[in-house]
Amino acid sequence: MRFNVGEKSNLYKKYLAKLVEGIIPDADFDIDHLRGMKIKTLWEESNDFQNIESIFPLDKKISYTEELAIQEETEVSPASESSEETKGDTPSWAKEILDEE
Repeated sequence: MRFNVGEKSNLYKKYLAKLVEGIIPDADFDIDHLRGMKIKTLWEESNDFQNIESIFPLDKKISYTEELAIQEETEVSPASESSEETKGDTPSWAKEILDEE
């Protein structure tokens, strides 16, 4: 999934710039790489709401590299139904639906 990580976006300013070393605005970055990262957050209260004011990594920042960039999905043409390769790849729940038709 893609998100706006422009220079003025909150995702970039508040989170990525603080947690990822070398990240640049409009970078393709898979935020799943932040999963499991230990962080410290500072909160502020405003009109009965709590908002994150700042976020810091407890260890070191993740370094932005090409491996962390979102891999472009290649478009695959649909295989014909008679193809022997794809018959084994159909999930069991989908087979039940196809058999009902």
